[in-house]
Amino acid sequence: MSSKLDLDRRNLDSALDSLDARLRVNLANIIEHPAVMGRGGFSSVTVGDLTEEGIALYGSLSAGKVAIKRLFSDSSKDLRVAFRLIREVKIWERANHSNILKLLGFHLSPSLEEALIVCPWEPRGNVNKYIADTKPDMVERLSLLLDIAQGLAYLHEFQPPVCHGDIKGDNILVNHIGKALLCDFGLAKLVEAGHSGLSTSSNFHGSVRWCSPELFHDSPRTLASDIWAYGCVVIEVGAFSISTI
Repeated sequence: MSSKLDLDRRNLDSALDSLDARLRVNLANIIEHPAVMGRGGFSSVTVGDLTEEGIALYGSLSAGKVAIKRLFSDSSKDLRVAFRLIREVKIWERANHSNILKLLGFHLSPSLEEALIVCPWEPRGNVNKYIADTKPDMVERLSLLLDIAQGLAYLHEFQPPVCHGDIKGDNILVNHIGKALLCDFGLAKLVEAGHSGLSTSSNFHGSVRWCSPELFHDSPRTLASDIWAYGCVVIEVGAFSISTI
């Protein structure tokens, strides 16, 4: 068991070395607030204020604030959380598009008990909150849907393509100019060519109401299942209700 753990740790160190060193976040540049702003099955989100050094490093962000995604970990000996963080960062750092939230960086403590991803804080919140707060007309809602489609198309046109894996209103933010931004790449994967088309692994994850039917039968996620989820978002944004699905 010890030798396997040592091997996994060496693989982890190698994977960490493959990430852009400029993405390593110095937590001294962020003053984190204790209040949890959001929580999912694998992580929670808090807000932090950038120090003067942080502002100099990351530039002008909305009110000088960042969002801090904290991945849940049961044990420092469980390396799965660390590998999950690395996988998410490796995919997210490649995504440079106006409809995808910018990745600022990550932090992984030496004990592996603290795994964080840092990105800009968008005070308007996710698209559901934005619609509830501002009551936009249908023209603006269609503009949001176009933003989402463009961000998703960008991911799908990668070589190899990227399956986001968890498209839903909660994972789509709205920035200060009303532009929709895809975020949260925790379930995203590079897709591989299989005998039945482009697919990821068949382990079921994601949010039930946005999952295409075949995913309930242990079929792998595909680019098509992302499109199904986008269709659910069209209903979500257009009618501000997912209960109709």
